[in-house]
Amino acid sequence: MYALEHRVFLGINRCPQYQWKQFAVCDSRSILDKVKANQKCPCDWRVVFMPCSLQEVMKNFTKAA
Repeated sequence: MYALEHRVFLGINRCPQYQWKQFAVCDSRSILDKVKANQKCPCDWRVVFMPCSLQEVMKNFTKAA
């Protein structure tokens, strides 16, 4: 599994702070790389590997609901 993340400016206190916010999850990195490349500023986006399967995510989601 891979996640597409966007760097978000928080602007808390005097020091600039950034946080990565997850926007999409997919089992194909190539699809997320295409989405990243088509963004306005691709340097503020990243694709990261997530060491879990979709079945685990769905299992945890149904428990939380």
